Amino acid sequence: MGTNIPIFNGSGDVVTWATRVKAKLISKGYKSQLLDGKRPADADARALWDTQADKALGTILTYMNPDVTVQFENATTPQTLMEAVVKHYSPDINQEIERLEGELRDITYDGEEPVAWVAKIRSIIAKLTIRNNPPTERTVRAIVLKALEQESEYKIRVEVIRYTQPNINLVDLWTAISRFPYPLGDNESALINATKRLSIASKARKRDKKEGKTHKIEKDKIKPLKCHNCKKKGHRTKDCPKDASSNSDTEEDKKGKSKKEEKTKSKTFTYFAHEVKPAVSETVKIGMKDTEVFTPK
Repeated sequence: MGTNIPIFNGSGDVVTWATRVKAKLISKGYKSQLLDGKRPADADARALWDTQADKALGTILTYMNPDVTVQFENATTPQTLMEAVVKHYSPDINQEIERLEGELRDITYDGEEPVAWVAKIRSIIAKLTIRNNPPTERTVRAIVLKALEQESEYKIRVEVIRYTQPNINLVDLWTAISRFPYPLGDNESALINATKRLSIASKARKRDKKEGKTHKIEKDKIKPLKCHNCKKKGHRTKDCPKDASSNSDTEEDKKGKSKKEEKTKSKTFTYFAHEVKPAVSETVKIGMKDTEVFTPK
């Protein structure tokens, strides 16, 4: 007898119980007797089928309370027995869905191991899914995070998930919760604290920006500027007075440079005759400049 299948006593979730029993029967090779109630026409095949059907019936009965079993003594095949039990003990589908939704909505975290706690939630989700009424990921995510943040030790971790992964899917959420520290202690990671502060500050800035609020910066909290050139505080490198003094020129220096630049820019053009002969020079005006021109004698 499987240890993971409870004894059905007429209360509880009969649909889940029946699903587990069917899986057990199929694993034992009784699929034909469970899903097809028709006996084979051939005598030998019919005898074998009856033998397996009796074994399947016996397996089902081992998972049922005697008080429940007596109500279904007329069932002759595994298929008819399972159908009768499920039909008899199944509550109204709408009432059952409402009950499961309420159970999911009111779930709280009571300090148990996170993986086991998640397993209970997933069981409720599976039951709702079987009844064709699965909850949305958004609903489950909100319920789970709200329940976990009531535990002070997990509150910071929940806030980190909300701000860094607001649309986290359920598979990743289960994985993240399974990594929560257990048993609960007093120490929290510095990284988580820093992430929390950063996330909260970022959210506050966005909210204040949306509302048009501005924040005044306190002067005592501003670090003084430091120049990397002269190593003094109070100004930036590009505004360093040391560079300004070294680069500043006096009026005389500026005039001297101006004259030097003019001399450098001005050019003297000398034109020579085609043959090398004694020449006389004369100054002629070419454009705006006086140019010395050599002409042969």
